[in-house]
Amino acid sequence: MKTKLQRFIRISIPSLAALFVMVTQGRSSGVSFSATAPAGDVFFSTSRSSSNESRDWKNVGTGAQDDRWLGENFRVSSDFVLDKITVALSPATSSTQFSAVVGTSASIRVLDMGSTSFVSFNGAVSPVGTLQVDSGLALPASLSSGFLTFDITDLQLSSGKNYAFVLSLDGAGAANRVLKLYFSNGSSVSYSFLSYDDGVTYTSSGTPMEFYLQGHAGTIPEPATTVLILGAGALVGGIMLKRRQRGSV
Repeated sequence: MKTKLQRFIRISIPSLAALFVMVTQGRSSGVSFSATAPAGDVFFSTSRSSSNESRDWKNVGTGAQDDRWLGENFRVSSDFVLDKITVALSPATSSTQFSAVVGTSASIRVLDMGSTSFVSFNGAVSPVGTLQVDSGLALPASLSSGFLTFDITDLQLSSGKNYAFVLSLDGAGAANRVLKLYFSNGSSVSYSFLSYDDGVTYTSSGTPMEFYLQGHAGTIPEPATTVLILGAGALVGGIMLKRRQRGSV
């Protein structure tokens, strides 16, 4: 009887732990396109500029400014788990440019901006560090004016802290690999910055892009807490199994 109980617990805990990781943190990241802006679970966003201007996100060659990474900073007012990041594609992007990007991949980084406030951006921008990188994300097979959503690996964000996300187009530069992203009217809540050297240095570019951050309030459970909960569940299950076996004797 003791052997069966031990076997049950030994098998249950790793299986439940693996299931938890798969559901909460192991979900595959990816990129999708939609003609409409995100509506649900948006906890931070900037509105589109009335002038409908845009900024180039590009990787068109090997020149000094041919590979441009685009970054956006933001501050969260409460604990959130970041799940998706969406940017707006401008119709100023030509059909040739859309076609040149299709079939390629992109990366998105989330940076810790430390105590750097968005209102102080002027010249060099100095992130504290990189929190997460989702790379090699295949861009949709069809693109046009609309919204590009990056479904990233869930990331815990803390209340009152400054963060940023950075977009880059993977691989070697090629002609017309350009996506034009809408500006926003959100200069009081966010600022854009650029990198032309693969993220070695960043420089403020002022006017922010239109973007949307989605997720849910709260925190991702700590691994130790998860193991404790799963262990307790397995123990209770083992006791119930033992009682059932006794009752069938």
